[in-house]
Amino acid sequence: MKHKQELIIIRGLPGSGKSSLACLFATKGYVCLEADQWHMRKGKYKFSSKEQSNAHEWCQVTTEYYIRRGDSVVVSNTFIKNIHIEPYFGIAKKYKVPVRVIEISGHNFGSIHRVPKNILKRMKNKWESVKSTTTGINPGGL
Repeated sequence: MKHKQELIIIRGLPGSGKSSLACLFATKGYVCLEADQWHMRKGKYKFSSKEQSNAHEWCQVTTEYYIRRGDSVVVSNTFIKNIHIEPYFGIAKKYKVPVRVIEISGHNFGSIHRVPKNILKRMKNKWESVKSTTTGINPGGL
């Protein structure tokens, strides 16, 4: 690892480019986690709204596991509301690891999960701002 340990939270609506940005951090040695990974079954994405709370719990527990090991972690989820990010701030505080929030907005690369437009609109309407964020990150500067 050539960088100081940190926890990065990437948030944005589906299709905003969160996963693509997270992959760039992964090439720099960060562990890349997403709740969507929980929904992968035999290489195929099988979303179940009934499993969504389990997916997020898995993501939090797995984040803590890697942070405790000393790895840097990037978590890429929608994080619509502040309450969704708070457990990650708690993990960072517990292990005294700096946390950075990157908010991606204004991009629409098309949701790979085919999220219906009415759901996207509802998510956008529920969006809460986070006080400390890094926006407009230059992936070339990673």
